[in-house]
Amino acid sequence: MINTNSQNENTTEGGFPSAFRITEILLTNAYGKSADIKALVTNVTITESIYTFALVATLEIRDTVNMFEEYRISGQEKIEITLQRRDRGSKENIKIKKTFFISEIPTFGKMKDAIQAYQLTCVSEHAFYNHLMSISRTSQGSISKQINKIITGDLQYSGTVSDYADSKGNIKLIIPNMKPFTAISWLLRHAYSDTGAPIYAFESLNGFTIIDHNNMTTQTSVGTYKFNFLQESNPGTPEGYEEAKYKILDMSSDLNSSKYLMSARGAYASTTKVIDIAKKKYYNVKYDYSNKFPQLPNMGGRGGKSLISSQFKIKDETLNHHHNALDIHINENSMAYDTYKNYHSPAIHSIGSHQSILENLDSIKHSIVIHGDLLINAGKKMTIEAPKSIDPQVLKKIREKDAKRSALHDMMVSGDYLITAVKHTFGAEYNCALTIKKDYSYYTLDSAE
Repeated sequence: MINTNSQNENTTEGGFPSAFRITEILLTNAYGKSADIKALVTNVTITESIYTFALVATLEIRDTVNMFEEYRISGQEKIEITLQRRDRGSKENIKIKKTFFISEIPTFGKMKDAIQAYQLTCVSEHAFYNHLMSISRTSQGSISKQINKIITGDLQYSGTVSDYADSKGNIKLIIPNMKPFTAISWLLRHAYSDTGAPIYAFESLNGFTIIDHNNMTTQTSVGTYKFNFLQESNPGTPEGYEEAKYKILDMSSDLNSSKYLMSARGAYASTTKVIDIAKKKYYNVKYDYSNKFPQLPNMGGRGGKSLISSQFKIKDETLNHHHNALDIHINENSMAYDTYKNYHSPAIHSIGSHQSILENLDSIKHSIVIHGDLLINAGKKMTIEAPKSIDPQVLKKIREKDAKRSALHDMMVSGDYLITAVKHTFGAEYNCALTIKKDYSYYTLDSAE
């Protein structure tokens, strides 16, 4: 059974960072019959990502009361999950209530005569509604505002919608009989901030967010998390709680540093080929990563360094000068409207930067596990520190000889990262599995030590 009350004594304050309380898991069937099923649930996971428009929840159920038959579970059920938690020493009690609808029942099995087990996969209410409608209309204004209109209007999203993006361009377009999520994806491909950075739209535990890459990189880090095998402070003390809260329990990396593949996808150079049929005009817009890098937003802020070297060359040219690596074709159609622009117009001088930022964000990626925290969400920024992979005695000798090598941390891995996905798992304890990414180096590659 899920640990529904792993709190300190009789309060909602967590004695350990992984403590939590599930107040209620209310199932309502197709006929309006309701029951709190938290005693039958052995595990709950809720997944959020900056690349998805809805939350996905999975419930693992050990059914010893014949609930499957009694409530005639058929994929038409509503699930309401209420969670609450409070950090040690905090006066604020975090309470979250989310509504889901069952999307499928992927597994079902009889364990014994009196026990059956099954899994319920659920999606946010507006995701279910997305499958039941289409949008077909003209739309005008900034793309970020049009996305906001789909979320709050067409999908009737009932949660909080935070809009931190102002896409450039006052455009007019037709949404041609698309599902709302398909329409949002289509619009995001043509949504750019003033620097050409991409804009994201996604749902997390704290609501729906529309935000550009610039704002993601400049936000304050949620904390510095450390990968250490030993715990220095005593468990149960305030110091021990704080150390455990910011401890990385597990870490694996996907160092997708393939310049061979990324260069072919426009990470460092590309050419946008523009044709304006109305004016019978054709021209090229070239993108150069090294020239643009000082203006590009990256997770390292002002301390971020370029991911490519000016000394590495192919055919006597650096990677940022191979503009034929990727060709992007755009129809400008400048005379389509009198007062508005064609929806391709903002992309002409921005799509190269947009493609580069998205590709480089995937260049350094880690999967980490930390103690659960309801305030850790997709789209937030965090800092990690990883120790050097070197014998401490050897490191000490290096420091004595070379003051520049005095850093305690592995600076190729440590730094500021964007949280792109979070999997909240509530079982015996509460953990968060995170996917984090960064798009910069701590070192200038031309003068690596």
